[in-house]
Amino acid sequence: MKNKKISLSEIFNFKNGKIRNKKEGDYNTFGSGGIIGTSNVYNAGENASIIARVGSYCGSTYFSKYRCYVTDNAIIAETKKNFDPLYAHYLLKGLNLEFYRHGSGQPLINQEILNSISVTIISSKDQKLVSNLFRTINEKIELNLKMNKSFEEIFIAIFKSWFVVFDLVKAKEEKKNLSSSKKIDDLFPDVFEKTNFGKIPKNWKISKFGDLVKPKRGKIITKSNIEPGNIPVVAGGINPAYFHSVSNVKSPVVTISASGNAGFVNLYYQDIWASDCSYINRDVTDFIYFSHSFLKINQDKIYHLRHGAVQQHINPKDLMRLEIITPPESLIDEYEKIVTPMHKKISNNLNEINILSSLRDLLLPKLISGRLRISDAEKLIDEVSA
Repeated sequence: MKNKKISLSEIFNFKNGKIRNKKEGDYNTFGSGGIIGTSNVYNAGENASIIARVGSYCGSTYFSKYRCYVTDNAIIAETKKNFDPLYAHYLLKGLNLEFYRHGSGQPLINQEILNSISVTIISSKDQKLVSNLFRTINEKIELNLKMNKSFEEIFIAIFKSWFVVFDLVKAKEEKKNLSSSKKIDDLFPDVFEKTNFGKIPKNWKISKFGDLVKPKRGKIITKSNIEPGNIPVVAGGINPAYFHSVSNVKSPVVTISASGNAGFVNLYYQDIWASDCSYINRDVTDFIYFSHSFLKINQDKIYHLRHGAVQQHINPKDLMRLEIITPPESLIDEYEKIVTPMHKKISNNLNEINILSSLRDLLLPKLISGRLRISDAEKLIDEVSA
């Protein structure tokens, strides 16, 4: 089977997904843009590839280790027994299927097109070796993502404990043992005071977010007037709209989408071009991570600030109206000191993820075609991971 040319129909069984199941559950739901929610039932087995069938993502490919539900905007590609599923997925991914789509209005790819495509494959033994190599990369990426999620949960938990439920103030008031350091304990009062906002720590202020931080507005830029590069252009969506060759805001930077998915809060650890968004960075305040945590736990409230009949928007002045119980700046400084190492670790993990992903994409066509020795690829991966 070494370097044999065969059609995709000999590697995969293709079938269209079904109308989206709206009952949420334990199985990821895939649409043309990837995971779009969950389902209580599945229609694709383990280790399935998913191909976007229609729309702007037409031809994009995804892989699910676990059972999942695939909507009618995508095609399920189940690997036949003689082929390794992960190798087969990367074989599929390396075809750049977006070039096979057709249709002047709504881009489309179908099973007939997929079944007609021919590919060159390597031996079964080498397929396993290539699959294991990519699995090693993917597992490292997944580990970094899990670590980042854990760090995020920790600093959000600290924020809520200190600034939302006031655990340390309650403990001091009830004369209970405190778990934090004396230096931190001394920054908290030992009594509450009544306000129209409810009970808050003594001498803390009920104010507006704008009294503490004044977000700035980005400079709108479109794809037609940028020079392509690797700088994210942050606009109205969850993901970067484009990539520019220059930046206009230094990292770390908190962004809040102004339109599209207006109000979505994100944090970038690299310089960006802030376009259709509000942003907070060191030019705005030293309380970057405090601001990020505050905005993240108030994400739903921010969405409720959206306005506009046709295209909903959120501007800096909208964000500045958010109510906040403001602690002394010395306590905010302490929060920044504690969470900054976590954010640095997240940033390092993201850099490693980007390097590993780029390396995987670089090795992909050479490995699946047999043009690169697996031992050489392993050495490159070891050097990156060291």
